[in-house]
Amino acid sequence: MQGGLLAVTVQGRHRYHRLAGPEVAQALEGLMVLAGAGTAGRRLPARVGAELSEARTCYDHFAGRLGTAIHDALVAGGHLAVAEGGYGLTASGEGVFAALGIARPDKPPRRALLRPCLDWSERRPHLAGHLAAALACRCFETAWVLRRKDSRAVTLTQAGRAALAAALPGFVCDAPAPVSRERPEPAPACA
Repeated sequence: MQGGLLAVTVQGRHRYHRLAGPEVAQALEGLMVLAGAGTAGRRLPARVGAELSEARTCYDHFAGRLGTAIHDALVAGGHLAVAEGGYGLTASGEGVFAALGIARPDKPPRRALLRPCLDWSERRPHLAGHLAAALACRCFETAWVLRRKDSRAVTLTQAGRAALAAALPGFVCDAPAPVSRERPEPAPACA
């Protein structure tokens, strides 16, 4: 924004504010160390229920820790390439989706094939787009993920966890560490 410390991402009717870059993050981390409020082992309490934070649908694709774990494993494995309007699939990415039983459409879909969607509970992106919706459908068809009655929350089954981990090396979707309400001891000053 004006000072160049924050950037705004518009997604539909929502506006999401984030730090403008890694330099701003480093400056804030430095201030936190000086203030004695280090972040090691500390996680902010979620403002949503644990079930929605764990795994849910966001329109027609997965969100929460499940959605971000899929996104992170695809990015870390080099299966996604940044493209105009979203992500493109690399050759290895095509293989991942094929291993999960999802074929790339013959004709270009009306919406982006893959794109980032900011996750409001995890505060980082999960995967949206045509193939993300196809992945969600496949997971429901195979009972890798089960819907919960009257809720957007879903449950990742053990079979689903194993199938995603087999097709997507690096996939980890575990419960977070408990939230610590204690302030950590400040780090000793360097001599």
